[in-house]
Amino acid sequence: MLTRHPLLLFITALAGALAVSACATQTVEKRTHIRIESEPAGANVRITGRLVGVTPIALEIDKEFPQHWTSKVDTDEDGIAFYRQLEFVEISKDGCEPVTKRVMKEELKSDINVTLKCDPAALTRPTPATPSPPATESVEDRLKKLDDLHSKGLITDDEHREQRQRILNSL
Repeated sequence: MLTRHPLLLFITALAGALAVSACATQTVEKRTHIRIESEPAGANVRITGRLVGVTPIALEIDKEFPQHWTSKVDTDEDGIAFYRQLEFVEISKDGCEPVTKRVMKEELKSDINVTLKCDPAALTRPTPATPSPPATESVEDRLKKLDDLHSKGLITDDEHREQRQRILNSL
């Protein structure tokens, strides 16, 4: 009967395709952030060499782990290039052995927790406090000094932006 009515056959096929499409578009809620923690806390977190903060920290996945073309890695079976998230996360703290993890799509499905191997003597030493600028220094002077450090290449763009924002927030 369906072979005699092409329109009925088309409508049936279209309805089936829509049903399959509707099932395929029902997705699990996409994870937007990943939390990175370390024991001891306060370790630097670098993503492919770029400092992003200290533990514990929650990072926006799409911002910190963007998808891009990568070459074949040892876990790939076929092909030479892949569009995916592939970064290296290094967690380090003075007096501790750094931990480096390759992070791909699978690793982004759960948080990252590491225990650093640390020299107990190094952890008990007090860390030098960062001196705050003298109270008599004006905001304008502090910003000029910051710009000078940045222009000499002594601080990164991110450090410059962060410190500039701190100075402006202190107003």
